[in-house]
Amino acid sequence: MRREWELEDLIECWTLDEAEVELLANKSGATRLGFALILKFFELEGRFPRREDVPKAAVDYMAGQVKVNAALFAEYRWSGSTIEYHRAQVRRFHGFQEPTVADEDKLTFWLADKMCPVETSRERLRAALLARCREERTEPPTPKQIERLAGAAEALFEREFTATTMRRLPVSAVAALEDLIAVPDPDPEGEGEAGAAGARSFLQELKEDPGPLQLETLLAEIVKLERVKAIGLPEGLFECVGEGGGGVAGTGDAHVPVRLRRRTGAYPADPAGGAVLGAQGGDDRRAGGAADPARAQDQRAGGEEGRERAEQ
Repeated sequence: MRREWELEDLIECWTLDEAEVELLANKSGATRLGFALILKFFELEGRFPRREDVPKAAVDYMAGQVKVNAALFAEYRWSGSTIEYHRAQVRRFHGFQEPTVADEDKLTFWLADKMCPVETSRERLRAALLARCREERTEPPTPKQIERLAGAAEALFEREFTATTMRRLPVSAVAALEDLIAVPDPDPEGEGEAGAAGARSFLQELKEDPGPLQLETLLAEIVKLERVKAIGLPEGLFECVGEGGGGVAGTGDAHVPVRLRRRTGAYPADPAGGAVLGAQGGDDRRAGGAADPARAQDQRAGGEEGRERAEQ
């Protein structure tokens, strides 16, 4: 909740109506002020506050309404039977219910199914969970529980995403993806340790900057593109992941979560590795093997000239 409030905003958001004033009838002092503040805070945020969550401007404004010294808010007890009774009153008044284990499971599956495919920001996942709780008229879990549920949802989505992707990959494509990261054996008659250290996988070559536009680099990029196309990734491989709110790794990337992209060192024998390499192959297939879109355009523009020079 914001910390700075103008008077007109305080009047609009923190003014008690007649029904709310009736709830204060048997309360006095710190109890009266504290209850009034958590009642209005819950209305605004859909959750119960901690002491530090309540803005000082709201405390001062509410103290004037309920005719209690604002300094008494420091004496309001945030644990024990009194605040538990107050929370029950607030939930009942606003038509909310306490969350159950079944509710937490539903939230986890909802996040995994609806939000994780299009969102990788933990902060926005938390915001979506809070909004969902408000929509369902359920008191949201504690901040620690929210972190646990968000983490469980991400793990659940990643397992399903990986399993779905691997089911869609034909055997030939899996073998081709394995070849992408295979490092060729050094020439036994070559440079020894120096040759082994310089050996690179084809995936590493794909990620390298092709350098200035020349006939040699153009032809080399065409070879890369043809090899990527030969992997044979099926259409709709990543249909289970949508484009939205940061859920994809930027424009032009394959529909694969950023958190899975970080595992590109995994081998396709590991399902997550196969899913990620499939995404990388899809990236390079769409990008034409060029890391920079402008360079790709230059290459296309110079393609005809390059072919003519190659024929010569």
